[in-house]
Amino acid sequence: MRSATGQLTSRATFSPVAIATGILSLPIFGLLALLFLAPAVTSFMTAAANVDRWLLALLNGFARQSRGLDLLAWSVSVNDLAQGGVLGALFCGAWFATSGKTAADRGKRETLLSSLVGLYAAVLLALVLRAVLPFRARPIVDPAFAFLAPYLPSGVTNMAPTSTSFPSGHATVYFAFAVPLLAVSATLGILAFLHVLVVVCLPRIYLGLHYPGDVLGGAVISIATVLVVNGALRGRSVLPQLLAWAERRPAVFYGLFFLCCLDLAMEFTAMRTILRLLSSAHLTRIVGN
Repeated sequence: MRSATGQLTSRATFSPVAIATGILSLPIFGLLALLFLAPAVTSFMTAAANVDRWLLALLNGFARQSRGLDLLAWSVSVNDLAQGGVLGALFCGAWFATSGKTAADRGKRETLLSSLVGLYAAVLLALVLRAVLPFRARPIVDPAFAFLAPYLPSGVTNMAPTSTSFPSGHATVYFAFAVPLLAVSATLGILAFLHVLVVVCLPRIYLGLHYPGDVLGGAVISIATVLVVNGALRGRSVLPQLLAWAERRPAVFYGLFFLCCLDLAMEFTAMRTILRLLSSAHLTRIVGN
């Protein structure tokens, strides 16, 4: 009995010490792990940059092979209806496809609403990253990459924005649009993701406005942010309260809902125009496509 009591006393005495020692050793082990993994991380970043440039060079090999293909890519890249308009229509369709009367339908509408919050959060995070990360030139004007510019319409000589290339704003906004559609309907979600990849992002890479890594970065930011926000808001009272308010004031709610979807579908054109009017060089660096 004494032996057992002594062991329990010993454990109770030394357990806090062991915990404190473990906590204090975490920074040391973290530093050692960082020093050990630094070469591997550097090698990975170098390999990723090489793959990024290889993919861009592969796609750039099709430039100026067909004037029709080049002009098609340009036409799609500047057409808000073909890009965000389709996604906005899918989003609204997913909303009105549910009656909102059953628990399942209300759950889907809550997911769509929380995803809108996540979308704005993803855009804000992307703008912060654009401000703090090193400036990355667009491929079409990057002196380190011999990019062959595709044919452009007559009178269009340079369409490269002056803002940083990473992360892609289009990818951030429109991949975030696709996440809730996948949660509501597998078919709509798959169509939305394919649309963003093929119609929105691929032409921008082809035209030298983004590296593939810019698009991947925007996609990761938006998908992760929307999922985190959805998880944080799930089960909260704010979403049912907002749906109840929408039923009481449908004219006001759907007016705001339409404006919100329109602004997102046009990739915050109004907001970016206002920021550009401020004529700040720092804002010009981060606000773009």
